[in-house]
Amino acid sequence: MDFEEIVHIYSKHIYQTAYLYTKNRQAAEDITQDVLLSFYKKQDQFRREASLKTYLTKLTYNRCHDYKRSLQNRTHEWLEKFTFRSKQSVEKQVTDKARKQDILNAVIALPIIYREVIILYYFNELKGREIAEVLQCSENTVHTRLKRAKDLLSKGLSEWEVTIDEEATGRRN
Repeated sequence: MDFEEIVHIYSKHIYQTAYLYTKNRQAAEDITQDVLLSFYKKQDQFRREASLKTYLTKLTYNRCHDYKRSLQNRTHEWLEKFTFRSKQSVEKQVTDKARKQDILNAVIALPIIYREVIILYYFNELKGREIAEVLQCSENTVHTRLKRAKDLLSKGLSEWEVTIDEEATGRRN
């Protein structure tokens, strides 16, 4: 796969991951460019021990951590995995957009250790083992954080009947 193909396939994924992590569009764009440039310069060092998507996610995650630590920081596609139950289809059409924004806001408001597992699991569709590799923690820690994050989201979104559509994603805990 040539570099242009990699950019075409993964740039949106990298950007969305960076945005969900940093909550900043400009930072997400910068991180996306930085990750792709870094990969381009060092693509011969990619050992294929993990999938390219996992490798780029790890690079993105590391750049996001750098961003969070930087002085600069100190001064909605995955939402489709959430389903909504509504009594009327017209009402559903009107309220779905607001609900998705509420979910996004709730995810962004989570403490970073919980936000990152939600992003990596549901948005990036990584398995517990892959998330543990990215976060450099045990798989049990990943599952604990994921459960706590879901609990926090449930409490934060109690006014909505929100469920994570596990069947649509083919995922199970």
